[in-house]
Amino acid sequence: MTFQESLKNTKLDLSKIIIIPSGGGTSLNYDFDINPRDFLKYAKEDISTKESRGIINSISNAKRAIDCQIDTVLHNLGIEYHKIPKSVETFVKCFDLANDTSFKSKLISALNLAPNFLVRKPEL
Repeated sequence: MTFQESLKNTKLDLSKIIIIPSGGGTSLNYDFDINPRDFLKYAKEDISTKESRGIINSISNAKRAIDCQIDTVLHNLGIEYHKIPKSVETFVKCFDLANDTSFKSKLISALNLAPNFLVRKPEL
């Protein structure tokens, strides 16, 4: 039985995972210079201009908000986004995921935190 088959058999669903930090008082946030809420606020401001430049900036800021949130989730799972362990890379390779997405997006899909169709690039 392959690793992927064993995951299917166990019906492991990490979308319902609850992380409780030990030691109390520990925050599950990650300190960024600009946090996801800031990027979303900028995206809303940018799109309200209704100009091409504002719309493009809005999309960029929305993507940055998503990237920050993914980095926060990975950090809270003990995976630093700038130094992914080999074991995590091996884990992701066990899944049939779209090749047109970033490694972090594939990892989020492999952990069942977001469906693959949601994180892959749209086909044009």
